Amino acid sequence: MNCNVYRDNLIPFLKGELPAGEAARIREHLIGCSECRSFASFLSTTLDVIQAEKNVEPDPFMYTRIQGVLQDTTTPALSRSTQARLIPALAFSLFILAGIFGGFGLGRLILPAGGHGSPGQEEIVQMMDDLRQEPMEAFLLEL
Repeated sequence: MNCNVYRDNLIPFLKGELPAGEAARIREHLIGCSECRSFASFLSTTLDVIQAEKNVEPDPFMYTRIQGVLQDTTTPALSRSTQARLIPALAFSLFILAGIFGGFGLGRLILPAGGHGSPGQEEIVQMMDDLRQEPMEAFLLEL
């Protein structure tokens, strides 16, 4: 049996949009094919749920609420509880910023005036810096 042909027309069949001859053919197929019958049952349930979700009860007070919001021109000031939560957050932010800038200042104090470390430290930095190292290809070409 070629069930795909019948399955393609199941939704129009369930909605009653097929001609009588085509609907009778699908009805006969559903009687003999349990797999298509269960799929048709699933589709019927799904279509019922979709139809039920389309029908939404209107809210009679929606217009009144919207009008109330539109007509309310006053903006509420910050409440005491909002201010009480905002002040510690701002103080903590300022504390973090002071720590960052203090760290920069300490870093400038520690470095020598030239901005470079000692000669031994410079050799270690060059040895560890991957960008200054000789590429592997150049090393292999010299062999």
